[in-house]
Amino acid sequence: MGILLNLTELPSEDLVAVYHIYEYSMFILTLLLVVYTLTIMYITPSKGLRKYRWYLIHGILWGFGFDTMACLIGAVTLFPLPCYYGINIGGSLGINGQTVYFIIGANCMVGKVYSIFLQFEHRFQQALPLHSWYREVFWFVHGEYELLARVLIYLFIAASLNIPGFYYRPNQDDQREFLSNMDPVLAQIYREHPNTACFSGGVDSLIVTIATCYIFVAVAFGAFFLGFIYITINRSKFTANTYRLQMMLFWSLIAQMAAFVVFMLIPGTVYLGGATLKFRNLPKISVICFFFFVSHTTVDSLMVLFFIKPYRRAVFYNVKRIFASSQFVDRTSMSVSEREIVKENTLTRVRPAVSRKD
Repeated sequence: MGILLNLTELPSEDLVAVYHIYEYSMFILTLLLVVYTLTIMYITPSKGLRKYRWYLIHGILWGFGFDTMACLIGAVTLFPLPCYYGINIGGSLGINGQTVYFIIGANCMVGKVYSIFLQFEHRFQQALPLHSWYREVFWFVHGEYELLARVLIYLFIAASLNIPGFYYRPNQDDQREFLSNMDPVLAQIYREHPNTACFSGGVDSLIVTIATCYIFVAVAFGAFFLGFIYITINRSKFTANTYRLQMMLFWSLIAQMAAFVVFMLIPGTVYLGGATLKFRNLPKISVICFFFFVSHTTVDSLMVLFFIKPYRRAVFYNVKRIFASSQFVDRTSMSVSEREIVKENTLTRVRPAVSRKD
């Protein structure tokens, strides 16, 4: 029985074993699917998707970066304490390595969420009339300085998390001594997992609170953008082809948002909100949340391939070719077997005739 944490709150050995296998399996599956998705997007010509596909690629790459970092460390977060240890290969890194690893993983998560925001903003801008106030005021976001503006926005968001993170990041040796002396359970965790790291000093974390606030802001913006985009598309006087393209991309965005809500937003709210509200059993809950986190990019790639018609056609064409080639192989093997049977029957008929002649 500990003061800050109980042994019963830690994930069981069986859960850790399943977690270990699942994360490595999902890493391999995600890698294969991401490569296939990017290949389909590259080889599929579509004039209407020429620019938008870069938003999709941007999101998939950030997602794969986060999934890679999450899968290779297998983090067990000790919330409400701002500490964690890893059960996979990334957990064997030293304290300095853990610091760099955490920063890269956290910024990949920021990029992942930011890429989804950019998709919303792009669909929002495309649904507006040419002379709308938004296009005129925020011309630099889609004009000559588009790339620079988007990079600066990302750096601002990342800085709002990284600067407090650097400021509040403790000396790991001091934090280890402080927590070990305070709680025997934490002392045991440090003995079993010597590379346990903390991303904030004491027993609270400002970074977690900031990230939780970002989640609720993102939900509000997402709901507004979706409603406005749908209304604007139906009110605008698009040609039939443009309308179909806009609605196809809108439903694709809905599907991606649904996947984001199920696999990232809800688990993320439990993960970060639970830490803010000081829930118990969060180390177990954090492991369960990561089952969802590392599955998102795989599901997101499937949503892109299915809901965007040119990509769906390319996938179906590839599937048909695979089935056709497998059927051809079956027919070829059957033909070979039939020839062998005919040959055997011929030899059987010939042999008696030879014996009568002798």
